[in-house]
Amino acid sequence: MSQPRYLQIVQQLRNRIQNGEYPPNTRIPTENELSVSMGVSRPTVRQALNLLEQEGRLTRVKGSGTYVTEPKIQHESTRFLIGYQEESRERHNHLHTSVLALQKEKPGKLAAKALGLAEGNA
Repeated sequence: MSQPRYLQIVQQLRNRIQNGEYPPNTRIPTENELSVSMGVSRPTVRQALNLLEQEGRLTRVKGSGTYVTEPKIQHESTRFLIGYQEESRERHNHLHTSVLALQKEKPGKLAAKALGLAEGNA
């Protein structure tokens, strides 16, 4: 099964960002320009740009254009989350979170002290 065209465009644009063709803080071509150069419809390009904006790779400025954002610093402990999200998206899986339990607890003495809580208010 072939990957949807908008995801192919997402990957092409990611590659252009990563290899420096579209450096941080620069404006990328317009939706019309991208649709012509990539041989796809404007809505397909818009769908790809929306996904890259959700990922934090692009930002849109009304009346000015779409810009590459500065790379986000990722802590090693959270890097696997981004990879898992992208992998799931590529496999067309929908990720969601469910709250299984919600309860209120008083912190222990050490936690209360660390949080600056008075013992009676914890």
